[in-house]
Amino acid sequence: MQHGATTRRVRELSQLFGADRSTIARWRVFWNEQFPPTPFWKIARGRLVPVYEMIAYPGSLLDAFVRTDTAEDDVGWGNLLRFLSPITISGGLF
Repeated sequence: MQHGATTRRVRELSQLFGADRSTIARWRVFWNEQFPPTPFWKIARGRLVPVYEMIAYPGSLLDAFVRTDTAEDDVGWGNLLRFLSPITISGGLF
């Protein structure tokens, strides 16, 4: 998706996550336009090593927390959700 939302890519994401085209469009706007300039991300990204390229969201953020090749996959997802919680709770940054 880094190179655009082609029909094939949107179809694959829809099948993978059960999301429709409009939801995927909202996700793209969030990750590409709304998330990177937030005060939360400007501060929080410094806690990640290495610092991730903005063009690679959300994939690089997933890579920082979720290791699918280990049995501790659930721990990584939990850590990612805790990391993002300041922007996803009532009264958050949006």
